[in-house]
Amino acid sequence: NILILLQKSNITIFDKFVLDKYEGPQILLVYQTKIFSLENSSFPNNKALCLTPLVAFIRVEVIQVKICIFLNNIDYKLGVLSIIADSTNLTIFGCNFFSNTAKGGIVPNSKETKYLSKGGAIHISKSENTTKNNSISIVKNRFENNYADFGGAIYLDLNISKLEIENIVNNNSYVSNNAIEGCDYI
Repeated sequence: NILILLQKSNITIFDKFVLDKYEGPQILLVYQTKIFSLENSSFPNNKALCLTPLVAFIRVEVIQVKICIFLNNIDYKLGVLSIIADSTNLTIFGCNFFSNTAKGGIVPNSKETKYLSKGGAIHISKSENTTKNNSISIVKNRFENNYADFGGAIYLDLNISKLEIENIVNNNSYVSNNAIEGCDYI
């Protein structure tokens, strides 16, 4: 079950979207879309009750997340904001990620075995079609008090050609104590 599913569109813009105190499966899934923009939006106090992230982008060519707030959200496995990159042009600009947690462990009421979480705020991974042509810019954002087993703020599960990250404060991973982790992020 997904609260909002956007699929196979050319251009989609969410402006001033607010979702507060939602508990359930995925909030927003954007799939096979050319351009998606999420702007001036806020996601406070939400909790994913399954293994899927709260907000996910899969096979989206251009993703822009600008001036958004992700506050006090809980996800079980991946970051609150999850991107599966497929030669993606991703910009996350001017956002605040405060006190988000990817819990890890065992999902309540599931037969899943214990697993480790990746990226308290953001998790970026690759699909089978991913090349090294991803351009990822994470600029002028603030990351504070985000937690996961690996990559307290950000976990990158792919090699990328461009990455800029600033303003990482007090983000911890429970296993390695690193704010940013993953494959070749520098």
